[in-house]
Amino acid sequence: MRPLHRRSRLLPLLLVPALALTPLATQSVVPGPRLLAPAGAETDDPATGVPDRIVLNPTEDTTTSVMVTWRTAAGLDDHRAQVRRPDERALVGEYPSWNEESAMSQPEAEHHSALMDGLAPGTGYEYRVGGGAGWSRWRPVRTAAEGSEPFTFLYFGDAQNGLTDRWPPVVRRALRSEPDARLTLHEGDQINEADHDPEWGDWFRGAERLLTSTLTLTSPGNHEYSGDQLITGYRAHYEYPLNGPLLLRHEDVYYTDYQGVRFIGLNANQQLGAPDQALWLRRVALTENPMDWTVVFFHHPVFSASEGRDNPQLRAFWLPTFEALGIDLVLQGHDHVYARGHLTENETGPGTHVGPTYVVSVAGSKYYDLAPADDNVWTQNDATRVLAHAQTSTYQVISVSQDRLVYRSVIGAKGGASTTERRRGDLLDAFTITRGGDGTKVVEDGLPTRITVQRTRLKGRAGVVVARLLAPRHRPTGRVTAWVGEERVGAGRLRRGQVRVALRGVPKRAVAVELRYSGDGRARAATRAVPLG
Repeated sequence: MRPLHRRSRLLPLLLVPALALTPLATQSVVPGPRLLAPAGAETDDPATGVPDRIVLNPTEDTTTSVMVTWRTAAGLDDHRAQVRRPDERALVGEYPSWNEESAMSQPEAEHHSALMDGLAPGTGYEYRVGGGAGWSRWRPVRTAAEGSEPFTFLYFGDAQNGLTDRWPPVVRRALRSEPDARLTLHEGDQINEADHDPEWGDWFRGAERLLTSTLTLTSPGNHEYSGDQLITGYRAHYEYPLNGPLLLRHEDVYYTDYQGVRFIGLNANQQLGAPDQALWLRRVALTENPMDWTVVFFHHPVFSASEGRDNPQLRAFWLPTFEALGIDLVLQGHDHVYARGHLTENETGPGTHVGPTYVVSVAGSKYYDLAPADDNVWTQNDATRVLAHAQTSTYQVISVSQDRLVYRSVIGAKGGASTTERRRGDLLDAFTITRGGDGTKVVEDGLPTRITVQRTRLKGRAGVVVARLLAPRHRPTGRVTAWVGEERVGAGRLRRGQVRVALRGVPKRAVAVELRYSGDGRARAATRAVPLG
């Protein structure tokens, strides 16, 4: 089924106001010519016979196939991908590259793609790419499991600036924290100047281990168009399913499924195509979506978070669609700040709501000022901005199971005027989406917290309780108190997730005390009854 991924180089020329009237279409292929770059383009990061800029991309069936794209010098023959089992030398399959294309900024290089298919679901393999001029080393790759198996994915905001000094350490922190992540989302502005090819090299080197071992999903930002209006650099580096609206049928708009989650990438730059994308979204997110969860990602946010920015056209077309379809997560960038929120009318109580959660984040070194907390695009459009921080680069970890989605935002780097006192590696934000038996989904601020009792001792009316508080990848902080009814009988401060609560004045007839934890802004409140005697 390789032709399902072949793109047309003529389609970008058709991005005209007629996009708003484009009909929905079924999956099809429009083959087209290879686009060559102009002479005299930049070559500061020259390609050679040895493959580089290797990236794994999803296909329409992530359980049995994986797409791989890589770069070499132009004019070479024999480009292939090979797959084997980790404990075997014999090949499982060999897959020839089926297209070659170049970015306008570097005609001396060609990008190749191979569809590694016929694989077994939920299975680990090794792959390499190359040919007669040289090979990459063997790297791990794993197909998706069938059904709704738990997994973790990462989400990054704009890298764009600081590609050699800020972007790499943020990625390294994410890798150390989540070595088993299966998939990575990038919402756009991976680079600053799309026609400056060495920036693409810096971005790929900064995230090489992630790009070569996890499925990478991207969306074009406005800087992918900077100096390259046909985004030839962006399209040369990636290969995605051609299942978007008819006139956007290339890497700009697509969807893929992975272990119970439908991921939908939109192009927020083509605002003339916003109505068309909204219509297509209704089909792929609602009427033809068997997944447990739906995640939408794109560049320009529907609720801007930085001072002086707004995208009213996108909000007019896409916000009603997101709300009507019950999208779970809307992941965005562009504003170079961190922010999270939701529509105010969806609130069901303190710290809880239903409906989509909207997030904006940044991963690089470029920062903008936050809009005021009491007067911003969120408050002006009946939305609640739950949390916002400036000059704080983050990576996001989303852990998914069939009935729960746990979101954590972790600080990867900070600017000199960061608005949070938390340190690098600390949890900045967290929430949980829980799906009930009737399918209703409720969003709660913070992480689910559990108290486990390790030791209890009571002598007379005094004693001690030693307990540990557990939250996903976070050590709760603060104090734990002990109560008998409404009478407080002890307290203790958490240290490295453990607490020693000294009990005094326990009523003689008490049969239990209740440990109470009020939360720390990241771990949620929790209680635990502790029997005495």
